[in-house]
Amino acid sequence: MTSTVFNTKTITTFDYENIELTHSRISTLNFTQIARTFKNAYHKSTKKLLYRELISETSENISLELQKVTKSDLAKIRNQILPYFIFKQHEEYYVTQIPYSLHITSSALLGIHLCAISSIICQRLSASTDENKGCAKVRDYNAKIEDYEWITIGYETINAKHCSFIVIDCKHYLQP
Repeated sequence: MTSTVFNTKTITTFDYENIELTHSRISTLNFTQIARTFKNAYHKSTKKLLYRELISETSENISLELQKVTKSDLAKIRNQILPYFIFKQHEEYYVTQIPYSLHITSSALLGIHLCAISSIICQRLSASTDENKGCAKVRDYNAKIEDYEWITIGYETINAKHCSFIVIDCKHYLQP
């Protein structure tokens, strides 16, 4: 008689689709969360995945309201370990807590990332000094959106699995 050569484990994964930002009287970050539960079978000795079976799949539309905050509020938020979405429009800042695995880098959210996307690359995308047409955002690498007054519209995700810093409108942008 042979014994079972595999172990099973049930896991749930989360994916996100249809991410959008509405900005009017009340700003919201909207997306669809898809939860998939799988039964995985692993080889007992090698621990390699032998097969995966989808057990269930559910989707939920989620709408997170953004709260207006000050720069000092942002400093406190940055000291937390929770993931947040930060939206900057001119000198106003809005935040909401987000799921850890939410990956936001879509051009569809607000527009094209001006620093570098596809064939469009800002001519200031360099660590040179400002006098030599460089950019402090590049020199500082992943600094805070509130530190750059020339970024007029953009967003940032912090403490998430995939952090992002996207510039939509910038007074320093130099077209190629």
